[in-house]
Amino acid sequence: MNIFTDGGREYGKYPMSIYGDAVLKFFTYVIPLACVQYYPFMYLIGRTKNPLYALTPLVSFIFLIPCIIFWKIGVKHYKSTGS
Repeated sequence: MNIFTDGGREYGKYPMSIYGDAVLKFFTYVIPLACVQYYPFMYLIGRTKNPLYALTPLVSFIFLIPCIIFWKIGVKHYKSTGS
C-alpha cells in the first residue's frame, strides 16, 4: 500500500526526463503531474524558451473534470459498514 501513498512523492524527487519518454508522456497526458512540476521548472531554469511551459499548470485543471465525475460516482455508490 505504501507504493500508492508515497510513490508520487518519491517519483517527484528526480527529474522526469530520467524515467524515459513513455513515463514522461504518461505523467503528462494521463496523470498531469509533469504539467505542474516538470514543464514549468524547465522554463524557469532556462532549458526551454517556450513561454507556454509556464502555463501548463492551468492545463492540468482539465484533469479535475474526470476526477469530479469519478468522485460523484463513488459517493453515489458508497455503502457504509454501519459502525
